[in-house]
This record gives sequence, structure tokens and C-alpha cells, in this order.
Amino acid sequence: MPFFRSGGLSRKVFRLGVWAVVAIGITSSAAAMRVIGNAEAAKTRDRTDEQIEQSMARLGTAVGLYASVLNDAAALFAASNAVTRAEFSRFYERAAIGARAEGLQGLGFIQRVSAEDLAAFVGAQRADGAPDFAIVPVSAAPEHAVITFNEPAARFSKSWGYDLAQIREARVALDRARDSGKPALTSRLVLVADRGLPPALQPAAFVLYAPIYAGGGIPATVAERRASLVGWANGPFRAGDFLTGAMRGTPFEVSMYEGSASTQRNLMATVGNRDGNGYITTRVLAVYGQRWTFTFRTTASARPWRSAPTAAAGVIGLLATGLLLQLLVTIRRTGEQSLAASERVTQEILGQTIDAFVAIDHRGCVVMWNAEAERLFGWRAAEVMGSPLTDSIIPEESHHAHRSGVANLSAGGPSSIIGQRVEVEARHRDGTRIPIELSLWESTYRGEPAFSAFLHDISDRRRHAEEIAEARDKALEATAAKSLFLANVSHEIRTPMSGVLGVTKLLRETPLTPLQLRYVDAALASSTSLLSILNDLLDAA
Repeated sequence: MPFFRSGGLSRKVFRLGVWAVVAIGITSSAAAMRVIGNAEAAKTRDRTDEQIEQSMARLGTAVGLYASVLNDAAALFAASNAVTRAEFSRFYERAAIGARAEGLQGLGFIQRVSAEDLAAFVGAQRADGAPDFAIVPVSAAPEHAVITFNEPAARFSKSWGYDLAQIREARVALDRARDSGKPALTSRLVLVADRGLPPALQPAAFVLYAPIYAGGGIPATVAERRASLVGWANGPFRAGDFLTGAMRGTPFEVSMYEGSASTQRNLMATVGNRDGNGYITTRVLAVYGQRWTFTFRTTASARPWRSAPTAAAGVIGLLATGLLLQLLVTIRRTGEQSLAASERVTQEILGQTIDAFVAIDHRGCVVMWNAEAERLFGWRAAEVMGSPLTDSIIPEESHHAHRSGVANLSAGGPSSIIGQRVEVEARHRDGTRIPIELSLWESTYRGEPAFSAFLHDISDRRRHAEEIAEARDKALEATAAKSLFLANVSHEIRTPMSGVLGVTKLLRETPLTPLQLRYVDAALASSTSLLSILNDLLDAA
């Protein structure tokens, strides 16, 4: 009997032990699952934030591409005394705007015209392939900003002659671009080409303006910029087209708002499909004088991954730790794969641009390098990624200035080149120097300050400018030679001929025989005819 009771007690203890183990297992599994859930949520948020930063960089890059196109158009006018409508059309076709800057509707030139020059300006445009050119709206303003060229002409010819100085949204941006020497964006507006649509169907749009000054450079002071302004290059784009192109392939529903408030009144465009209540966050982009707000809502492709073995860990307590570690590894791998996919999409977009694109982190090391950069500088992306930019394209004499500049910008210091077009020299892999135009802006890379730039080879532009300068010098030499020749004609021929004519007239007044008088009259007629020819020649020259 004692043995039986002892055995019963043992079974009770065993059952209690089993329940204790089960309770401990369930408790530990629940705790493990709570840890897993928190870690999973944190990793998902981190991954999503990384993807959103990538998306914001792509939005900034897209607008930067638009500005780069306008800068090239400005260079066309700087390199020529006069650009005809046909020349601008050929430039637009060669620039391949659609492939280079997706979403940009076209490219135009706005000429600054004073009231006293307006009639002559209209006449010149009608003679240059636009017979119906007229100023709209008509005003008595002392100065006008007239759309002179706008390509493609088939879509935008109706806008030729439109005086943007009479549109408040355009006037504000035009003045800001003129005074700052930098590109400027309008506030939300409706494009002239869309004004025939019903109001409910008129898409929100913007126009980017880049100032063009006489001589091609940017004058030092506001007063000098106002005095030397020739006009503006302009690029219109619709908010929906811009957002669609920049966000293609991203796992978000993205909405774009004007200003800092994400209200229905400020909503301009939405892309992506909502498939439930996902993680929502907001970002603000300040670009060329405007502030845009973007809301990002995660879709199914960005949701956290959950597996059946993870749920089973709630029952099998002894495997909780192993499953936790495995899940954390899987989450990390999934996040890295998603981030890598996002970076690949960005690289694919940048790979389609015709300008080199380079981005460096706060240490000055390369984090992005597109295909055009490979072609331009001779370095493959795999060779330069993670390496200091001074090891590849920065000339040796500029190493110190480059490092100091990166350190200053990373610390939040002021800069005279952010947002400006700067001409510098870069180094090719073979050691040769390449003149480039640099457009630099601040960005972020994995939560740290970073710097992105488009680099445009201006070798052809420099060569063209040199050819123009050489041709101008030759023309000046020819003009000087012509002036010297005409002076010689006037002094060495016309002056003596006038003397001969005067003496001959005096001779005719003296007593002469009939034969002598006939000879004198013949000499007088020939001298008069020759002097008349000389006068006509000098007057025509």
C-alpha cells in the first residue's frame, strides 16, 4: 500500500511536471512570439523606410533630370547669337527628351521682350516659320515673357505667343529663376494645352524654368542678372506622369500633394493600387522653390512575411529559440533582398539617362554609378563602388578641395555649388581630362548625408564654343581688312579722283580749241562716272 500511494504521488508529481513544462513552454513560446513579432514589425518598418528613402531619391532625381535637359537648352542659346525655330526643333529631336526624362511633356524657350520691341519681335517670328504668331493676351505691360518655341510643335504650337508675364503662377517662378540664377518651379497650374478640357479632367501640372543670360554665364548680382537676362528654357510636366515614371516598380501606393498638408484639396495625383490598410508614412520634398508632400502606403508586396513554422512555434516551446533565430535571419534576408531590388530599379532608371550619374556618401565613397558614368569615365561600377571618388575621377590637384567640401557639406555647412551648374574637369581612367558640367544636390543614403550629381560631358560644347570664337575672330579680321581696304579706296583713289575732276573742270573754263574741248569733256565725263562708281561702292560697303 505504501508503494501504491508512493506511485500515485509520483504520477501526480509527473502530471504536475508535465503541466509545468507545458505552461513554461507556452509562456516561453508566447514570449518568443512577442519578441519575434516586435522584431518582425521593426524590421518591416526599417525595410519600408529604406525603400521610401530610395523612392524620395528617385523623385528628386527625376526633377534633376528635367533641370539637366533645360540646362542643355540654355547652353544652345549661349553658344549662338540667334536660334531659329528649325534649329530649336532639330535640337529637341536630337535630345530624345522622352527617353531621357520620362514625364517631361516637352521643351520650350520663352523670350524676354520689351514693349517697344514687341512689334518687331512678332514680325520676326512670323517670318521664321510661324505666320500666325500673335501675343496672347494683349496687354500694355512694359515687358513680356513670350513663349517663342515649344516642342513638340504638333502638340504645343497653340501656345506660341502666349505672354506668361500675365499669369501669376508663371510670373512668380520666372522672376525667382531670373533673380537666383537657378531653375524654379511654378506652383500648381493647368497647362495651356489642357485648358480645353472640362475643369474636372484638367490634370495638375507644373512648369520648370531655367534662366538664360547673355554670354552664357550666371552674373554675380541680382541687378546684373536682371540686366543681362535673355529669356528662359521651360519644361512642362503633369503631376501624374511625373509620379508614374518616378515610382514605377515600387511597392507603394503614393499620393502627391502640393504644399505641406496632405488634404484632399491639395491632392494632385495618386499611383499604385491599394490592397488593404498598410503602413502609412509621409515625406516632404523641397525642390526648386516648391514643397511637395508624398504619402506612402505599403501594398501586399511590401507586407511582412509570416510562415506556418512560425505559428507552430507557439505550440512547440522547445523550438521557439531556433525558430526565432531562423525567422530573424529570414526577415533580414528578405529586407536586404527587397532593398536590393529597389536599388536595382533605381539603377535601371538611371541607366536609361544620357547623363552620367554619380552618388557618394558622407565619407566621399561611391554608392551609385550608372552606365553612362562607366562609358564617360572608363571605370566599371563594380570597380568604384565603395571606393573614394578621389581614387577614380577627381584630379589629383583637387583631392584636398574635394575632401574638404564633402566634410563641410556632411556637417551641414554652406555651399556655393549645391543647386548650381558648375563646369569642372574630371579624370578619365586613362588619365585624360574631361570638361564636364556638374549639377549637384544633397540627398540621403541609409540615413546618412549623401550627395548626388549629374555629370554632362561638355567637350563638344567647348569645342563648338571655340569654333564659334575662332569664326568670330576671323569675321572680325575680315571686317577689319574690309575697313582698311575701304579706307584705302577712299583715301588713295576717291580723293585723287576728286582732285582730277576739279582740275578738269577748271581746265574747261580756260580758252581751248574745239578739239581740246572735246578731249576735256571726255575726261570730265569719265572722271564723273568713275567717281560715282566709287561712291556707290563705298556706300554699299
